[in-house]
Amino acid sequence: MRSLPDSTMRSLGHTGRRERKIVEGRYRTIRFPFDELEPPAFVMQAHWSLEQLLGYLRTWSATQAFITAHGSDPTEAITADLSGAWGKATGGRIVRWPLSIRVGCVVPAV
Repeated sequence: MRSLPDSTMRSLGHTGRRERKIVEGRYRTIRFPFDELEPPAFVMQAHWSLEQLLGYLRTWSATQAFITAHGSDPTEAITADLSGAWGKATGGRIVRWPLSIRVGCVVPAV
């Protein structure tokens, strides 16, 4: 599995949210009053079991909002599909995701 399917993201209420669009846009839509520098690309990586991935998905604000609104955990509805895609990786899998940052400097007034 290369990435979480769009259907999984929708099931968790994760798509279309303003906050998600900001993250996916790498924070470029936020006003940034500095001389911007281009940082190197960063990737976070962890060695997780499927249960750890599901636990991470449960930390998302969209997942928590779904639980509050509907009284049920949306990760339960996607566990079987994710398990099938995850396969028999009993030792876990490497999970990667980008870390987006904006870097700038303050140019002193002369």
